[in-house]
Amino acid sequence: MNSFSDAMVRLRGRFLERAASDLGDLRKWTREPPDDPERLRYLVHRVAGAAGTFGYDSLSDYAKSAEDALILGRGDRSAALARLMEELERVTA
Repeated sequence: MNSFSDAMVRLRGRFLERAASDLGDLRKWTREPPDDPERLRYLVHRVAGAAGTFGYDSLSDYAKSAEDALILGRGDRSAALARLMEELERVTA
């Protein structure tokens, strides 16, 4: 492997560790929303971007959908967050 490939492997591993932590935060926040709702939107936004960077296209799509639901205040935001959490579980398993 070259140094770029090595770096990407390490970064992907860090992404997966962070994704597992994010899943824990999402679970907690679906039971008890954070004091600042922007924290939830930011977490979902960050997952969308990072997932796409590391080739987790489905995860990125679910996160984008959840972010849109949060921003627009759509009634399906609970379902969108549930789909995102299911995909995070699958990816981090």
